Amino acid sequence: MIIHVAREIVKHLDFKQKVSAIRTLFMDRIEESNHNFKEECHSIFENLSQTESLKNNFETLYKTLPSAISHTKIKMLNSHRDGDKLDITHKWNKSLGWIFVGGDLLNRGTTIEGLMVTYMSRSPGVGNADTIQQRARFCGYKKDYLGLIRIFVSREVSDLYKNYVTHEKHLRKSINNHLNSGESLKEWRRMMLLNKQMNPTRGNILKKRFKRFKTNQWFYPRRPHQSKEQILKNNETIISFMDKFSTSFKPNGLVDRRPYLKKTLSKTQWDNLTAAFTAEKSDENQHNRVFIPLKTVLNDFLTNLEYGFDSNYMIATILAISEIVENDNEAVCEVVQMRPKMQSRRKITVEGDNQEEEIESLEYESAVTIQLFKFDLDTGPNTEVIHENVRTIGVHLHKDKLQSIITQVDEVDDYY
Repeated sequence: MIIHVAREIVKHLDFKQKVSAIRTLFMDRIEESNHNFKEECHSIFENLSQTESLKNNFETLYKTLPSAISHTKIKMLNSHRDGDKLDITHKWNKSLGWIFVGGDLLNRGTTIEGLMVTYMSRSPGVGNADTIQQRARFCGYKKDYLGLIRIFVSREVSDLYKNYVTHEKHLRKSINNHLNSGESLKEWRRMMLLNKQMNPTRGNILKKRFKRFKTNQWFYPRRPHQSKEQILKNNETIISFMDKFSTSFKPNGLVDRRPYLKKTLSKTQWDNLTAAFTAEKSDENQHNRVFIPLKTVLNDFLTNLEYGFDSNYMIATILAISEIVENDNEAVCEVVQMRPKMQSRRKITVEGDNQEEEIESLEYESAVTIQLFKFDLDTGPNTEVIHENVRTIGVHLHKDKLQSIITQVDEVDDYY
C-alpha cells in the first residue's frame, strides 16, 4: 500500500503516526473480539469478493488478520534523515506487507511490487498532465491481481485521471493515423484533449508553440472573406449541404421558444426579447432549422469547408465534435439558417475581420448547433460592397465535457 500525501515532510511523519495508531487500534479491537470491527471487516471481504475470486472464506482469513497486521511494516519515503530509501535491492520478502508514506519520491521512478491499495490525499497541484500520470503508481502490469486493487482519491483527482485516459487514447489514435498516412512523425500536429484544469507539462519543456482553445463557446470565422477562392469554395459547400436537406428545414422563430425562455431569462433579457418577438412577425426575420445526425454534419460538411486564418480554432472544434460522435453515435446537430430571406450586410474592421453579430442559441436540444449565415461585406455605412453573398457558419458545442483543447499552432493569435 502507498499513502501519497503532500510534498511537505512534516505531513509524511503525521500520516505515518496516524497509520501506526490505526494498526494498534485494529489489534486492540481483534483482542477485544469487537463485534462491530468484525462486521466492518466482513463488509470489506464482501466488497473484495465482488471483483476477485477469494480462495478462503471470511472466518479463515479473519483468524490470520492479527499475524498479517503485525507483520506489515510502515515506511516513510522521503529525503529526510528519518526517511527510508527504496531501490532495486529492496527485499520485498522481508515482510508480509508494506505501507509506504511519502510525496515526491512516490511521484516517479519508484516501483512498488505487488501494489494493491493506493490512498492519495495529494491535490493535483497546477494540473500538469505528465506529473499526474506519473503519480499513478497503481498502473502497470497488475493483471494477475487486478480484482484486489483499490484506489482512494478525491473526486477532483478521479475526474482528472478519467480525462487523462481520454487524452491518452486520442493521442495514441492520432499518432497511429498519422504514421499510417506515411508522413514523418516530425510533421505530426500535436493536439491534446485536456480540460481546463490540466496542462500538458511545464511551460519550459515544450519546444513548439501551443495554444488552448475553448470549445464550450461560440466559434465563427473571423475572416471568411480571406480570399475569393475561399469564398467560392465555402459558398459551394454550404449551398450543396443545404440543398440536401432543403425539404427538411422548418421555420423556427423566437416565439416557439417563449415557454422555455420565460423560465431562464431575467426581466431585462425578457423585455429585450419581447421587442425581438415583435420584429419577428416579419417573414424575413424568420430562421429555419433542421436536426441532422452529428456524424453526417461532421463528415459531409464541416471537414469540407476551408477556414484559412481561422484554421487553428476550427481544427480544435472539429476534434471536439469528433470525440462527441465517438462517444455518442446517435448525437444530433441543430442546423439553423439565419434569416434566409434577408440579405444582411456586415462591416469589415480595421484588422480585416468581419464584424460578427452576437450569436446566441436559445435552447440546447442537440449536442451541437451550427448556424448558417449569408451577407455582403462593406467597410461601413454608405460604402460600397466589397464582397457579395459571403456564406459562413457559427458553431457551438453544448455537450462538450472537455471544454478546451490544446493544439500546436503555426501562428499564435489573440482572437480566441
